[in-house]
Amino acid sequence: MAVNRQPKRPLGVTLLAWFVLCLTAWNGLRLGAAISFWNTLRQYDALPGPLYIAASGAVWCLASLPLFWGLWRGKAWARIIAILAAILYTSWYWFDRLALQPVPHANWPFALSVNILFLIFTLIVLLNPRNTSYFGSG
Repeated sequence: MAVNRQPKRPLGVTLLAWFVLCLTAWNGLRLGAAISFWNTLRQYDALPGPLYIAASGAVWCLASLPLFWGLWRGKAWARIIAILAAILYTSWYWFDRLALQPVPHANWPFALSVNILFLIFTLIVLLNPRNTSYFGSG
């Protein structure tokens, strides 16, 4: 009887998967908060509005669930999707922050630094030849 065993998940992939799961939860909370406080957000004219907040939370929550699963199981497609998702999420985050939020943000250097570090971490984990054997095996 042949047993198809998946290689041990590398630590970097595990950490990246947990980070994706945290973003999933964060965006799920964004969706839930927008729904729960819909009337308050409308009453105070919160920009860009409760529909946008709920929709963006739903999109990122639903998109990141299969990504988490793919990273956790070592699916070959998860590497490419994770790189694309990191680029798209970063682009969306900065568009949202700079174009849709009218309030100036004093912490932008910190946010930019953390964003760059997470992008570098993501690329190192996903492009590391030592992690290649894990992907495509699940």
